[in-house]
Amino acid sequence: MPSFRHAFSALELILVIVIVGILSVGALRVVQFQTQKMCLQNLRTKLFVVQERLHTLYLRAFLDSLPPQSLPPQAGAILDSLHMSNSSCGFSYTHPMLYARVGKESIAFSIEPQDLTQNPKISCHYGTPLCKEFFNRILDK
Repeated sequence: MPSFRHAFSALELILVIVIVGILSVGALRVVQFQTQKMCLQNLRTKLFVVQERLHTLYLRAFLDSLPPQSLPPQAGAILDSLHMSNSSCGFSYTHPMLYARVGKESIAFSIEPQDLTQNPKISCHYGTPLCKEFFNRILDK
């Protein structure tokens, strides 16, 4: 008469735990990649909104014939609004540089002109991989 086992052996349990561990490492990498992409999208949107607000400020000043010296405090306040308290995904503005944190990495943006008397151009060095990814300059192969 055949005997039936009603339990798993220790070897079978260890094998299942190892397989689940390997699959979870792969899933964790995918989740981290998606989190970074979402952070970059969020930061990109916030930066583009601030650039639009700055453009509007300088355009209104031009149309109203305001002196350029009156604009830097307002432009600085707009750039300060980018500051986010989230430590893993956010901006910090320290005149004359703007920094974006994405996880453990960061991107340094330069602001030209530094005195903010004209509509500033905010840019980063495209030589850094994270800057390329921030502006979607990476080609998918």
